[in-house]
Amino acid sequence: MKYFPKFDSPLRPEFKDGEFQKAVGKTIAKVEAGEFIPGEGCHMREAIVLHFTDETSLSIDVGSNAANLQSNFIRLDASMFSADLISTWAPNLRA
Repeated sequence: MKYFPKFDSPLRPEFKDGEFQKAVGKTIAKVEAGEFIPGEGCHMREAIVLHFTDETSLSIDVGSNAANLQSNFIRLDASMFSADLISTWAPNLRA
């Protein structure tokens, strides 16, 4: 479990936790994941969309500080950076 996340602080801003908590108790019907088309000047990144049986969906993608770095360095362009999702499964601890 070396790479499984261990949290030491809440999400920022804190309202994001409530958005994720809305998924509790739902049943996942379909999962989509992959790289999506970035906006102009934005870095490439991956996302996951969870589709639930109640016909709601939750998308999760990754942000970064690439644009901040671009403003601090003359020859860097935000489109040179990328970010990705890392998936890690935890084993069933009751098995």
